[in-house]
Amino acid sequence: MIKSKSIKTILFSIFSFLIFVILFYLVVNLNKPVTIVVDGIEITTRTSGETVGDVLEENDIVLQDGSSVFPSRHSKVDRGEKIILENPVPVILYLGKMDPYEVMTISRTVGDFLQEQGVEVDEGDIITPSIDTLIVPDMEIYIKYVDIKLEQEQHEIGYETKINYNDNLYEGNEKVVQEGKSGLRVIKREKRYENGIEVDNKVIYDNVEIQPVQKIVERGTKKKEVVHVEDASSRQVISSAYENGNKINFLGKEYSIAYTKSVEATAFYNSGSNGNHTTATGNPTVYNPSGWSTIAVDPKVIPLYTRIYVEGYGFGIAHDTGGAIKGNIIDVFMPSRDAAYTWGRKKGVKIYILE
Repeated sequence: MIKSKSIKTILFSIFSFLIFVILFYLVVNLNKPVTIVVDGIEITTRTSGETVGDVLEENDIVLQDGSSVFPSRHSKVDRGEKIILENPVPVILYLGKMDPYEVMTISRTVGDFLQEQGVEVDEGDIITPSIDTLIVPDMEIYIKYVDIKLEQEQHEIGYETKINYNDNLYEGNEKVVQEGKSGLRVIKREKRYENGIEVDNKVIYDNVEIQPVQKIVERGTKKKEVVHVEDASSRQVISSAYENGNKINFLGKEYSIAYTKSVEATAFYNSGSNGNHTTATGNPTVYNPSGWSTIAVDPKVIPLYTRIYVEGYGFGIAHDTGGAIKGNIIDVFMPSRDAAYTWGRKKGVKIYILE
């Protein structure tokens, strides 16, 4: 009887222990403490759920499209488990010259967001706000691409002209003593572009590489005597003017002597019943001791229309040509046959070419 009672006591003890173990297991596993972090906000609760998904469902937490949960929804929940849930928030991205657009993101910082979007930036590009700034809903993120360009300019520097006055040089005459040379100025600029728009233009180098060389000119101040010719046959006056470098004033107009030469001079007159003769230039023959008379020349030696002073004859214009007038031969027009014969053929006649 005593033995039977002992067995019952042992069996009861075993049964009671099993009941305690089962109850302890149920209490421990069906009422586990967990922490849920939703967008940085912590919620402490107890759960009897087996998985993360069960815990979220017990707490009426619905995942949005693009939401992130760690551990995953199908992971087993242990006591003290920390479940982190991040919902996407909208941000506005201004990327370079592109139009702004909205992006949903679960990134915590601007740097994480750019990495998530595959946005590449170089050193010097501008990111606003900075990459370590925490993301908040409706944040505007600006990416400005910066480009630095170096440009070189070359500018010609004009030279100055210095005038020195020379008393031994006639008025109106100049002599270049030293030719001028242009200089060279080099400018280097650093231009800054943001999203392709120039925002800064800075000179980083400015130097005259080649100095200009001054041009030096001597200008004459010596007065020229103007000789008034009243007697068209005055060879002394015209010769003196040539030798002294002066000018001739004839019939109210001033002429310079270009050069002189020695020629053979013959004479012609108008023959025929009417006495008229038309020159090679279409002008009538003229004999005018006080003005311009007609002279025939070889155009290859003296161009037509050249004004000439002939010693012993006077002033004339090369208006005519002739078959016998070749080379250094001129033919002066006379008013009559007798005058032409009187002139005859003269060699070594000095003529002055006027301009």
